[in-house]
Amino acid sequence: MDELIFKKATKNDLSFVIDCIVGAEYSGSQILSYCVLFDINENQFRELLAQIIDEEIEGQPWNLEHWFIGSLNEVQVCGGCCWIEAQNGIGSDMLKSQILQYFLPDKLKLKMEELKLISEITIPRIPDSIEVEYFFTHPEYRNRGLITSMIYFIDETFPNRNKEIIMVGNNVRAMELYKRHGYDVRETKTSTQKNILTLLPSDTKVALLKKI
Repeated sequence: MDELIFKKATKNDLSFVIDCIVGAEYSGSQILSYCVLFDINENQFRELLAQIIDEEIEGQPWNLEHWFIGSLNEVQVCGGCCWIEAQNGIGSDMLKSQILQYFLPDKLKLKMEELKLISEITIPRIPDSIEVEYFFTHPEYRNRGLITSMIYFIDETFPNRNKEIIMVGNNVRAMELYKRHGYDVRETKTSTQKNILTLLPSDTKVALLKKI
């Protein structure tokens, strides 16, 4: 059996990292939330991600420093990111908001109602926990246990910290996988507004926590 090898992402992995982000954002749906929210297409979103990643802003998922890539026979097959939440005193959601205000100031001003709607199901992250996000497997390599291998990799890399993942509620299969590996549901938020489904793949956000 081929050995799955993990390494920290570099600029040479940028294209695959962006593929992971986009694939994870779709979450098995036809909705790419950032595109719907800011009236941009997928290619424009990919270009935006490349610009943001180039800024190397720590403490949030759009930074290569927080990414790792899994390879089989030198082929990129899976990836994900993790970081210590609010290590510098500012939460990752606040950082992402500031980043979007910088890169898309005009669009952000026009979308305040939609942003308010999304904020109603935003779950605050736990400071000092390891935040896990954008775990993604290349479609040709699915059903090989690669996500499970990534979970083990994170556990081995950060043995002395709680791990948290926040996901949309329609990702039931992934949620059950995390539960089997020690994650418990910490909090769930569901919107009562039907039109949220035009913005997000699900009307529900779920936070799962794995305590040390």
